[in-house]
Amino acid sequence: MTGDKPDWDYWLNLAEVPLEDAICLSLGYSPRILVELDELYVRADRAQILRTFSANFAARHQAARTHITVGNLEARFNSSKDKYFVSLVDFRDWAQSLPLPFTFPEEFPKPTPKAAPAETSTAADSADSRPLNPKREKTLLRIIRALDALSELPERGAAKEVVAKLQGLGFRSPDDDTIRDVIGEARKLEPD
Repeated sequence: MTGDKPDWDYWLNLAEVPLEDAICLSLGYSPRILVELDELYVRADRAQILRTFSANFAARHQAARTHITVGNLEARFNSSKDKYFVSLVDFRDWAQSLPLPFTFPEEFPKPTPKAAPAETSTAADSADSRPLNPKREKTLLRIIRALDALSELPERGAAKEVVAKLQGLGFRSPDDDTIRDVIGEARKLEPD
């Protein structure tokens, strides 16, 4: 069979592909090679290529299936086709996060680079260390009070929920006690 190279103009436009096709593409082969593996007779000059491909395919397929099972690789199961479908970008992102990452052809879609966290300037550091003026502090407490009411935080345990949300957003501080104090101060705020 000829035409081992994928037609990237076709594959790059697909939202998702069968897992087996993603694995073939990750190895630099058109998924048509899977048909050749099923043929009874193969040209002698193709036998070694197919053996090497088959071993690499099997290893990647097993790794992907185990990671789908535990939820590390996002895949959609189509019961009518009895196949998993994956996004090529998600597949590469997952495969490159493995302890021994897969290699990929240059054309294989890449995840969008994650933005680097903004560097803090010395001006920002000094702004954090100086006290707020009373007007700004009261304004921020009013906003916190309104957000507290909107989110209907519980009377007890609100600090833990806020810490969890902050950590989910990538922030490392403030701590429970600080949050508890600020929420308490905002809740004591009297209307104008």
